[in-house]
Amino acid sequence: MNEKIKNLRKILKYSDPEPTELLVGLISGLMVPLFLWRNDYEITALYFVFILLGLCQIGAVICNNFLARQRACLFTMAAYIVMFLNTTMISVYLKFPIGYELHWLFLATISFWNLKRVAVDKRRHRRRTGCQTKK
Repeated sequence: MNEKIKNLRKILKYSDPEPTELLVGLISGLMVPLFLWRNDYEITALYFVFILLGLCQIGAVICNNFLARQRACLFTMAAYIVMFLNTTMISVYLKFPIGYELHWLFLATISFWNLKRVAVDKRRHRRRTGCQTKK
């Protein structure tokens, strides 16, 4: 059991964040606008915000720029936290049971984890190349 936990830590610490970043970009750009449309959100700016966040996330991964990837992860995390707080406040105000909005918190956690792993990759890249580039 102890060996399995060590293996899981190694996978989470040293695995590449790009596939997860692409997944978050696809979720932000495609699934979230469809979800908002399905639930009749009348704030159409949210559709465009999440589509732009998704495109920004995917574009940053494709360009392989660490700074852009960190910013994209930070912006998506912030958007998901805002949506979590917004839906939680609405649920409390309307006296709905809390728990429906936990998917926003889950997506914010994934974005935070991506942000952390991109920072680790950036440090590892700097150590390997010995240069202080923005990549």
